[in-house]
Amino acid sequence: MGATFVGQNRVRAPASTMVCEPCVAATMGKPPDTERLWSHLVEGREHQRINKGSKPAFREFLRREHKSTWFAAIADSGQKHVLPWTPVNSPSRGGRVMFEETIVIVPGTDDGWRIVDAMTSILTAGATKEEVDRGEYGPNSFARCAFEIRKFELSYARQRTSPWFDLALWLAQRDEAAVAERQAAEKDAAAAKKEAAKNAGRAKKRKTTVADGGPAAGNESLVSEDSRGKRAQALDSTPRSSPVVGSNISEPGGVGDSHGAKPKAGRAQQSLF
Repeated sequence: MGATFVGQNRVRAPASTMVCEPCVAATMGKPPDTERLWSHLVEGREHQRINKGSKPAFREFLRREHKSTWFAAIADSGQKHVLPWTPVNSPSRGGRVMFEETIVIVPGTDDGWRIVDAMTSILTAGATKEEVDRGEYGPNSFARCAFEIRKFELSYARQRTSPWFDLALWLAQRDEAAVAERQAAEKDAAAAKKEAAKNAGRAKKRKTTVADGGPAAGNESLVSEDSRGKRAQALDSTPRSSPVVGSNISEPGGVGDSHGAKPKAGRAQQSLF
């Protein structure tokens, strides 16, 4: 193989004196000259050579019942040789597949595949693949789909470290039509909330203007005659006192009574006491 081959530790039969030509073709050179960028789904004489963007094809192939010998070499990064080390399964539903450098046991029952359906649901509701992968969700995702997040974590959190969890998340895709509908509803709700906030601000401004003596408070047509009279009197100078009418000076007085001259009638007199 020359100096470019560095996969000696992965050779299946190191004691063999021969290497098959397809293995040489599959492992020599660099992308895109090799098969690293492609995944291979094979059943009997049927062969699908597809890239990682064809998730529906992966899900259909891996989930179905296989009538002939089959295998699945699934590439993700495009930097790993996958095909030469992929295990081959006898006719069955479910089996061993190669996902990058990891052998994954794909379930052969509908119950085992429900995790993919649950991931599809939570991604459509608003969570991201990174959040589902870590089990850590941001405030925006909680605001959109807190119920779906709690339901998913309760059912599948303990599977997070398994190879099947990783492959299931890789296979899951959100429903784009449903996402577009949700985003449109969110946009309408945000616009309605913004408009309600603007209306509340206008109402608060009007209320503040009235409280500070604005046009509504200064309209004289709304002020009663008594109020105008009281305001005028309050702004006037010290009101004149009515004439002091005292008792007959000839009558005996009490303590502090003065026998001096009477004040002149009709004139106000001020006294400290």
